[in-house]
Amino acid sequence: MKEYTTEFIRNVAMVSHSGAGKTMLAEAFLHFTGATTRLGKIEDGTTVADFEDEEIRRRISLSTAVIPVEYRDHKINLLDTPGYTDFIGEAISALRVVDGVMVMIDAVAGAEVGTEITLSYCDVFKLPRFVVINKMNRDNANFAKAMDSVHEFSSVRLVPFQLPWGEKAGFKGVLDLLTMKAYEGDGKTARDIPAELMDQVETARMELIEAAAEGEDALLEKYLEGEELTTDEILRGLVKAVQAGAFAPVFVTAGSAEIGLARLLDALVDLMPSPSQIPLAKAQGKDGEDDKAKPGIAAETHQQAQPCEHREQDDRRDEMSAQRLGRGLGKPHRFGQRSHAGRKINGRGSRHQAQDRQRDGRATDDSPGFAVPVRQRVLKKSRHQDAARHGHGQNVARQF
Repeated sequence: MKEYTTEFIRNVAMVSHSGAGKTMLAEAFLHFTGATTRLGKIEDGTTVADFEDEEIRRRISLSTAVIPVEYRDHKINLLDTPGYTDFIGEAISALRVVDGVMVMIDAVAGAEVGTEITLSYCDVFKLPRFVVINKMNRDNANFAKAMDSVHEFSSVRLVPFQLPWGEKAGFKGVLDLLTMKAYEGDGKTARDIPAELMDQVETARMELIEAAAEGEDALLEKYLEGEELTTDEILRGLVKAVQAGAFAPVFVTAGSAEIGLARLLDALVDLMPSPSQIPLAKAQGKDGEDDKAKPGIAAETHQQAQPCEHREQDDRRDEMSAQRLGRGLGKPHRFGQRSHAGRKINGRGSRHQAQDRQRDGRATDDSPGFAVPVRQRVLKKSRHQDAARHGHGQNVARQF
């Protein structure tokens, strides 16, 4: 994989209630872009994201997987998070380090408990988001009903960016409201929208244009004066509105059938911000909040403060940490020494390390705010021989 400069990178988390199709959509993206030669399946244990033995056996995601997708000379880092609320800490950690979110919705079940939780954390981290109504090829799939169910939990307005071209077994593509074209299958080729669907598409397009006009004063003035906005102007307004969190565009897909992929990838490239476009996080210094103390490495001090997104360890490899560096350059041997999840590293927890950095004047950013455990227990070895066994168990447990 080639190297990409910051403006050509997109860091996007995929979150949802369990079973909404995050892993299969990521798998479809890899197959569509040529990264894999065949489409893996969860039931066969052949997906790229779910590679751990327990994930294959249980057929669910247990930890966050980073899926790099190369498309249109951009690198899209997709963070496929577990949907079960037992592992909500994985989703929170992922949301802490990304620049945008795809909230996946099952077209049959609609918004569920996990949807409400993840949407609330999107608000906490003030992240631009897409709503992706997936599995449109399933029996009883209903686009309008699924979208209405999300309205109840969403703090931002939902605006369709696409309409489904058919539903259930008849779902064959998407009707794009920006390009005013129909895209069958994976979306590589465009064709004219069927005449019988044009009235529905025109009505939905007006709502999209209004949302785009609200993204920029000049566009809004032009729209109110009755002038028609060009496609480039609509896209420019959408970029500003989406990144400002004014509304969430709604997309439709069927990941397992590889339908609706191209236009969704186009939107990730065009609408989601690069790391250089987001505001730098405020940090806590010894005198309180400091606008100038940012995560990363200060040029004059070369001090690090990067959030740890994910840590894992198994019997086949050493412990690894996935971290995001906010600014500057990191030293490889320093990676993996700090965490914001409260897990102990080298005998000390991140809470103590944060206090140390505050005492000596170095800055630290806020913890994501994990939920307090309902029950807390302390394990003590009863015999000296149990030490090794307990140590291994704690290493496994702290992954979750």
